[in-house]
Amino acid sequence: MSSRRNDKKVRNSILLTLALVVSFLLGILAPIEFSKKEDREAEILTEVYGLLKDYWYYGEDEYILTRALNGMTNNGLDDFTYIMEPNSSVMGDYYSVGLGINVTDYGGYLLVTRVLSNSPADIGGLEKYDIIKKIKINNTEHDFAGKTYAQVSALLKFNYEDNVILTIDREGEEQTIDIIVGEFTANSVECIESTNDYFMVAISEFGAYSSSELKRVFKNDLKDSAKTLVLDLRDNPGGYVDTVVSIASLFLPEKAKIMGFEYRDGRKEYEKDNDGITYHFDNIYIMVNENSASGAEALAISLKENASLMNSNVYIVGQNTYGKGSAQKDFILSNNYIIHMTFALWIGPNGTTINKVGVAPSSGYEIEKEKYGLSYFNWTENLKLNDKANNVLALQYALDILGQDVYLSGYFDKLTEDAIKNIQIENDLTETGIVDLETFNVIRRAVVDKEYDHYEKETTQVVDWILNG
Repeated sequence: MSSRRNDKKVRNSILLTLALVVSFLLGILAPIEFSKKEDREAEILTEVYGLLKDYWYYGEDEYILTRALNGMTNNGLDDFTYIMEPNSSVMGDYYSVGLGINVTDYGGYLLVTRVLSNSPADIGGLEKYDIIKKIKINNTEHDFAGKTYAQVSALLKFNYEDNVILTIDREGEEQTIDIIVGEFTANSVECIESTNDYFMVAISEFGAYSSSELKRVFKNDLKDSAKTLVLDLRDNPGGYVDTVVSIASLFLPEKAKIMGFEYRDGRKEYEKDNDGITYHFDNIYIMVNENSASGAEALAISLKENASLMNSNVYIVGQNTYGKGSAQKDFILSNNYIIHMTFALWIGPNGTTINKVGVAPSSGYEIEKEKYGLSYFNWTENLKLNDKANNVLALQYALDILGQDVYLSGYFDKLTEDAIKNIQIENDLTETGIVDLETFNVIRRAVVDKEYDHYEKETTQVVDWILNG
């Protein structure tokens, strides 16, 4: 907690420092020259800051500064510009200590959705789609049955070299997996399948090392005869600009436009490749969904609009992407806080706008998908007839996905109650029409099963297009 400082020069110095930082973030390279309007705005900021610091009951310096910074960024104009605390990061390439798995709520249990290669879980033999039902950490065992996802998540705290025993369900067979918690690299690129006809690679995010990982996967797993590439970018949230550029460069001819940035002054600049094509494929299928965002969208539109230059057929497969066509950078302030700031909008090689539009699937390669995301909520209490809440609407989306006849109203009506009774009868539960924890978990598991079954069917559909046209 800082002591009171009344020296106006100090305040002006602080504001000038902030001004310099803001100017840098906006790409202003010329010396700063405040206009009269800017001088006046700076004086007002200094005046308000001084009054709050000197007289406000809650006027601790750090509190005022943090609120001011948040107020300038959290203004409703841009969800992707915000202040982060020191040592924060939007994304990273390492999990320092852990099991090395991604999981989702499986009705109280945990469904493994990804096992990171060379992680403790991978070495221990855990597999994708295993259902974790119990966990024993050193000598303490926890049974997940009857617990909420929040309660289960709270148990997943590990220390280096902890001995972890997981009780899992694998295709209906119960078994145990022993894992020693340790450090590992979180790879973002995975070879899904390599055949003489096609090569399928999933990129989960564009981390600092994703380009090197992709090159390694190509070197180790690509068969010379494969003429078709499948890039699975489903659920890829984006990542580092340089990584996206580096990966796109592997497929593009020399000096091709990779992706562009449109700045607030109207300028448009394009990243270009200078090395020439490293890998050529006759056909490239890019799998996307509504969660593919930012860099994933930029890579998709870059390859699609450069198809003729690559002498390749490029197909966008799946659902329309998220539409996050803005690019951000992190800048560290003098107090070690970080501004994560939008500095430009993505545009495709042909000038195509991505922001709030997304990338659409190629004609004939659309794959319909239920709105699974709208069906998820964390269980907190029983839901019953005449309740009205967002949780009721999410429940109704889940029931609709499961083929029950409901209105998507957010109101727990008689039709919803009848649907719940149907679920309870089908699963040998007490027929009450009330969504208690047990009923909620049954519904969640059924929806997750359908979602990941659909996820696999999308992959099968792409393979069918490749092999059968």
